[in-house]
Parts: sequence; structure tokens; C-alpha cells
Amino acid sequence: MLSPSPYAAIYPRQYIAYRVDNGVATTKTTTMSDELLLEPAVTIDGDLEKPFWNDIPWTSDFVDISTDTTPSQRTMVKMRWDEHFLYGGARLAETDVWATLEEHNSVIFHDNDFEIFVDCEGTNHNYKELEINALGTTWTLLLNKPYDDGGGENSKRVDPENGYDMSPSLRSGTKVYPNNAINKPEIRNTHWTVEVALPISKLMERNTLSKRPSNGHFWRINFSRVQWAFQINEKGQYEKKPCCQSCEKPGTAAEDNWVWSPQGKVAMHLPERWGILQFSSSTSPRKDDMKVHYEIGRASCRERV
Repeated sequence: MLSPSPYAAIYPRQYIAYRVDNGVATTKTTTMSDELLLEPAVTIDGDLEKPFWNDIPWTSDFVDISTDTTPSQRTMVKMRWDEHFLYGGARLAETDVWATLEEHNSVIFHDNDFEIFVDCEGTNHNYKELEINALGTTWTLLLNKPYDDGGGENSKRVDPENGYDMSPSLRSGTKVYPNNAINKPEIRNTHWTVEVALPISKLMERNTLSKRPSNGHFWRINFSRVQWAFQINEKGQYEKKPCCQSCEKPGTAAEDNWVWSPQGKVAMHLPERWGILQFSSSTSPRKDDMKVHYEIGRASCRERV
């Protein structure tokens, strides 16, 4: 008998993104310039209970980035798409929602955050990243190649005039439960949500070989959640106190990293280990949906959803 492929155990997770039903983004020009500004097919405000998200499945639960430790808080994502936008919604279980950073293009992972990584070409070059905290503060950047390969950040943070940004068409929003209570230790939270509309043109920027989303087409994608331990200080306020749950030595003064498709080490900038985003022209799941897998050896396989 043939032994199982050694790759099967680390096969990246896979998700089918369904097209928006009659989704047509509107366009207009800004009042300050002639730049074309796209508006998503739905209001992006962090509310995932809108009909827009009905019947769209969640991803599998996030796992630890590199170990078998089960994350203490649950995280899941939904995705959709249309001609102009890749839409994402995330639900992050959380008993204590706090955030400090309010300036766009701050280093958001210094707070608890949610992150999206997209490589629309599958080459590990010119991939894009978005980070957002519970206040809705965002940081967008482009990596010409992974840091370990000599790559560097291209963003407005490092080059305010010419750096990469997903604006002006990027739309994002967050919502905190209950009652948008944030930075209030006296209120026990249940979760917070993230909703984004990532402009397709900005995700494909500098990727000359990439193809626009279409039925059956693949992009590489991953999602990360950075989670810091905390304490309540003498003023009754949240204060970050790093204490890693899943480090080799538990209690290390570091953050936890929870991801959709595991990386095998504490490093998100390994695009070859990201998950697979498969686009479908269907507007909602169907019984005969198939996940089309990459070839393993000479055989290919399909998995019924």
C-alpha cells in the first residue's frame, strides 16, 4: 500500500467565498480630486447580523499559530466578493475588550487585533496585509517579499507621501458586544466583530500576473488574531501585561497568536503556508459545492462541502 502523502498532514485550510447576490458597487469621484472612489454593495459598520451575511458559512475555528494549544477565545471568519471588493467578517469571542491605538497606520498588533493577509498571485511577492483593533483603527501595508527573504514594509507609516495604502476605497468597521462597551473592565464583554471591504484593485496592485476573482479561481489568504494578556491597574484601567499561553515556556512575556491556517512557527510572513481562498460565482452554499484541491502527486481530489 502507498503511504499517505506527508503533505496531507499540513495541507492548508480552504474556504469558498461566495459572490454577492446582485452586488454592484457604486462609483463616484471625490470632491478633492478626479480619483474614482468605489463604494461597497453594503454598509460596512461591523454588524454581521445584516442579511448580507445570512447563510454565509464561518471558517473553522482559529488555532494556535504553531502549537496544539487550544486558544482561550474562539475566532471565526466569513468571506464574500464582488467585482470590486473582497468582503470579510470576523467574530472574536472576548470577555475583556480593550484597545489604545487611534491613529491610522499605527503598529496595530501592539493592541489585541485582527489581521488579514492576501497573496492574490501566489508568488510570495507584493502581498498585502490589513490590521485592525477594536476601536476600528487600521494599518495597511504591502510586502515586496517576506522579511526573512530581505523584504520590507511599504506603507504610509514608513513613507507618508508615497507609501502603499488601501485608501480611499477601503471600508472597515468594528462592533463591541454588549452596547459597544470598550475599555470598561466593569462590563463583561462577550465578543467583538470586524467587517471590511478590501478593494480588489488595491489587493492586486503590483501583482502583474494575478487574475481577478472568478468562479473556481484561487488566492492565498490567512487570518491572524494577536492576543495580549492584561491586568487592571490602580486606576481601574486595562494595562497590557504580556504572558503568553502557548509559548514553549508558558508565561513568557509575549503575545499569543491565533490563526485560521496554522503556520508551524510564530511567523505570519510565510505566505507559502497560508490557506486557500476559492472563489465561487454562487451567491450562497449549494449541496453540490466542491472544494477543488491542488494536485497531490499525480492525483487530484475534490471534497464535498
